Amino acid sequence: MCGEARPGAQAHAPIAASLRLFAEAANFPILVHCVHGKDRTGLIAMLLLGLCGVEEPAIVRDYALSEARLKAGRSAGRLSELGGAPPPRPRQRRRG
Repeated sequence: MCGEARPGAQAHAPIAASLRLFAEAANFPILVHCVHGKDRTGLIAMLLLGLCGVEEPAIVRDYALSEARLKAGRSAGRLSELGGAPPPRPRQRRRG
């Protein structure tokens, strides 16, 4: 497998590039965000917290809290006010 990219390496490249930004003091301050704020942003935050020595249970609690608050924000329509994802549409019942 010499000279070949590892499976999944292409998918990990943006995450690795993001983490490299934090290695250079000249890049500070850094704002990490995305429209939904949980998946890639949460992954970056989780990895940074781990690199800073934060214990895993605290990282898990932080991620879970973010998910709960994002869900509440979507339901209340607050994310759409900020230019983020619109609130979920109510499901319509199918007739028939």
